[in-house]
Amino acid sequence: ADGQGALLMEIAIRRVSERYAHAVDSGDGALLAAQFTADGMIVSPRGTFEGPEQIRGIPAMLKERYLKTFHAVLN
Repeated sequence: ADGQGALLMEIAIRRVSERYAHAVDSGDGALLAAQFTADGMIVSPRGTFEGPEQIRGIPAMLKERYLKTFHAVLN
């Protein structure tokens, strides 16, 4: 990609990462699911979560397990 295209892609990826972190930490399952394509999945030690409906449920599951979470998107 050209310089401008690469920069735009980098910004887009960072924004998705930031929205992912905010969604998990704020308990917003709809926002979390919106960061993935319809066939997106999360594979974690807690299991595999496929599609928007399962991904949407992750923040509630984490809220049952942890008092609070904090995700940071760093360079």
